[in-house]
Amino acid sequence: MKVPRSLKRLYRIELKVASPVCLLAQVGVSSAWLWHARLGRLNFDSIQKLSKREMAQGVPKITHPSQVCDCCMAGKQSRVPFPKETRFRAEKPLDLVYADVCGPIRPETKGGNKYLLMTVDDHSMYMWVFFILIKAEVFDRFKEFKEDVELEHGRKIKALRTYNGVEFTSKDFKLLCSKTGMYHQLTSPYSPQQNEVVERRNRTKQAIVALSSCEAEFMAAVTPPPLVT
Repeated sequence: MKVPRSLKRLYRIELKVASPVCLLAQVGVSSAWLWHARLGRLNFDSIQKLSKREMAQGVPKITHPSQVCDCCMAGKQSRVPFPKETRFRAEKPLDLVYADVCGPIRPETKGGNKYLLMTVDDHSMYMWVFFILIKAEVFDRFKEFKEDVELEHGRKIKALRTYNGVEFTSKDFKLLCSKTGMYHQLTSPYSPQQNEVVERRNRTKQAIVALSSCEAEFMAAVTPPPLVT
């Protein structure tokens, strides 16, 4: 098809404007999928058993018991469980150290401290606990701990494992790791299992404090005033 060009070097094309047409299509919903939704996303194998045993009226025969529902895949998925036992254990002291912050604790200490900085050596399972007033003190207390423990053992801390808290991801903390060659391992969000060595000890300490506080309040309530010391 040849189209003549005008003097202004333009091409003229005649177009016919058509009225828009919308075709309606009805989407049918299988009765099997309808029952699947009604029964709280029950699997098709169980629905098939209901139909065969005539345990409910109106349940259709299932021709696709192995079919997968996308909504069920998205809504019923769960995290893969963590191993019950660790597969790695440090061969020498300070090869791997865990650190965690616990708090705010109730009641506070007499000095007003609300938090605990807890560190655990993976090789010996020896634990150090430091009381701190605010989380901003974590860096200074850990730096002191690092200097003291390295001087005592004559070894450097090779790796440190903590959670992603601001107190462990500050610029000062990153600079300390970079200068001293200490590898900083950060656990995944919402995964305390990756730091379970120190997390379990934190939980134990909190339970001891809670039980001791409960006992102290109970004794103060039932003991006559002259005997309270």
